[in-house]
This record gives sequence, structure tokens and C-alpha cells, in this order.
Amino acid sequence: MEVTNIIFTVKDVVTIVVGISSFIGFYYALKRSVEKVSNDVEALEVKQKKDTEIIMASLKEHKEDVARSEEHTHKRITEIREEQKAASDKLEAKIDAVALHLATMSNAIGEITGYIKAKK
Repeated sequence: MEVTNIIFTVKDVVTIVVGISSFIGFYYALKRSVEKVSNDVEALEVKQKKDTEIIMASLKEHKEDVARSEEHTHKRITEIREEQKAASDKLEAKIDAVALHLATMSNAIGEITGYIKAKK
């Protein structure tokens, strides 16, 4: 069989046309699928970007809340330390006053004891 002697029958022509049509249909179906997947990927990228922005905003807000809370805690601790120092100073002054009164009472008791012994 030589190349110049090839004879195409109707069946061969129909087979070739159906094959080409099938290939073209497959190509356009594949192209539509690729476009659909591409659109889906773009939509996911947009959604991911929005989600990332929301997460970053939430994280920033959380960090600010934590910073405010820490600042409030440190401020309150400082206030409590100052109150404790003031209370400690007052207590120390009262203890000194009580010690002074005890010393005075001890002297007075000593004088009374001496007076009582002298009277006997």
C-alpha cells in the first residue's frame, strides 16, 4: 500500500470527523473546567485574604486588650503597694506609740511598787 493509493471511504471520513469533533469537544470541556477551577481559586484567594485581614484585626484587638489589662493590673498592684506601705507606716507609728505607753506604764508601775514598798 502506497501513500498515493490511499482511498478514504465514507466510513473513514465519518470516523475522522467524529474523532476531530470529540477532540474539540474534549478541549472545550477541559478549557471550561480550567476556567471554573481558576475562578474558584481566585474566589478562595479573595476569601483567604479577607479572613487573614479579619484574623489580623482580631489579633491586634486582642493584643490591645491584653496590654490594657496588663496596664490596669500593674497600676492596681502599684496602688496596693502604696496602700500597704501607708498602712505599714501607720502600724509602725502605732507600735511605737504603744511601746512608748508601755514604757511609761512600766515606769509608773515601778514608781507605784516603790511607793508601796516604802510605805510598808
